[in-house]
Amino acid sequence: MQLAAQDFSFSPNTIQATAGQAVKVTITNKGSVEHNFSITSLHVSKDVEKGGTETVTFTATQSGALEFFCKYHVDSNGMKGTITVT
Repeated sequence: MQLAAQDFSFSPNTIQATAGQAVKVTITNKGSVEHNFSITSLHVSKDVEKGGTETVTFTATQSGALEFFCKYHVDSNGMKGTITVT
């Protein structure tokens, strides 16, 4: 799965996942400042420098909705998205 972090949003802002299966997300920062990809309940937090690319892998254990966000910009700019786990 490819994800772009921009100033100040994610594209796409929804991710599909299957419970119990690993999801690999490659985040490219196309913005002008450092961004972050975090999922609190799964203990995921990865910084992505401007112009950089980072990869995270996570496994959701149960179906439902999870929020991902940039810890630097979620409050001021609402930089977040949803993971739908089936």
